[in-house]
Formats: sequence, structure tokens, C-alpha cells
Amino acid sequence: PKFAGVLAHRAQPGLLAVPGVTPAFLKHFYSAAAAFYRAKAFLYIPTQGVRLEVTAAPSPPSLLDRHPRVALVTRNTAGQYGLAVVSPEQVEALLTSRDLGSTPCCLFTSPSSVPFDDADLVERMGWDIAEEKYPFPILSPPAEEAASEQLENPSRPSLLELQWYELAFRALAMLVEDSLGVPTFTLPPAGSALVVRAIVPTHAGVVPTVLCTPSDCPPPLPT
Repeated sequence: PKFAGVLAHRAQPGLLAVPGVTPAFLKHFYSAAAAFYRAKAFLYIPTQGVRLEVTAAPSPPSLLDRHPRVALVTRNTAGQYGLAVVSPEQVEALLTSRDLGSTPCCLFTSPSSVPFDDADLVERMGWDIAEEKYPFPILSPPAEEAASEQLENPSRPSLLELQWYELAFRALAMLVEDSLGVPTFTLPPAGSALVVRAIVPTHAGVVPTVLCTPSDCPPPLPT
């Protein structure tokens, strides 16, 4: 079989089993993740992260709230990159400990490391995957000693968390392509902030979003 000989955690339910998640949403989620990966955003996002703030409710409505989040690049001991989307209150503790490898995040990994359900669904639907790196959102990053426990108690994100990943992937890809990844672009000097307003396309519709780095910069002034 194509996916024989894999770790036990692959038997976890796929993302389609998360309450409220639909194939239509997952198509947009995987497309946003692929855009983020192709933009090489891992190379450009500052260590302090990028704050994301939704400034108006999307239409049609989604679960996205108006509480800001901070996107941080993660990298585990296996060298796999990922993206964590956390509350501003969590950022200082994470950056101080530098324990980003064990932070709940969305890992980019091989198809042989994601749940069978997810890999099979992506292949059957022909959804966009960048460089064979599948986004694998998890609340508890897998560890060898926890594999059996994780199989019995799978820990996957909620629909709200998946919607924030979708928004972050798409918004950060836009930020890299338009600003951070441009060869002639330079970040503002220390003590200054980069503030970018974007209209981010998502499954729920366009979402007006403010992106700010460093992540502790003052809230943006209303337009």
C-alpha cells in the first residue's frame, strides 16, 4: 500500500472530522498553506513574529474574532518548519523560552507523516500542496514517547483555529511577496514598526486585516 509502514499517529481522524469543517473550507486552507510555503515565508518573518488583527467581520460571517493573534515561525528537532498562531500574551513566554519546537502549530511535513484521512482526501480532491509539504495542524506536536497516547487521544485544532491558520497563511504570503521578500525592502529601524493593511481572501470572504511587526507594536490607528 502507498502509505504502509507509517507511525501510529496516522490513524488519527482527519481534519474533515473536526466539527464544522467542510471540503470547501479545506480547499481554501490547503491553498493558503501552499501559498505561504511557496513564498518561503519562514525566511522572512521576524523572530518577534507578526501580529494579525482583523479590523472588520468577513462577509459572509466566520468564526474569526477581533482579538489579535501573533504568527511565529516554529522549527522542531527534526528540522520541520511550522507556523504557530498564538495570543499576544503567549508571545513573551515563548520567545523567552525559545521552546517553539513544542508549541501547538501547523507543521509542514511529508505525506507519509500526516493522518491517512488527510493524505487520502488531498490526493482524491487534487488540492494544492507545495513541494510535497503537507500542512499538519496539531495541538500537541508528536513525540516518540507519546505516540501511543496520541493515537488514543488525538488532539486536533478547532474550526476557529483552522480559520486563523488560513488567514495567517494567506496574509503572510502577501506580506512577503509585497514587502519582506522584495530585495530592496528593509525593515524599519529599531523602535519603529512596520504596519501593513491588507484585504485577505479567505473561504469566508475577504477579511480586512492589519499586519504589524514587531508583534508588540501599538494597536493601529483607525482609518
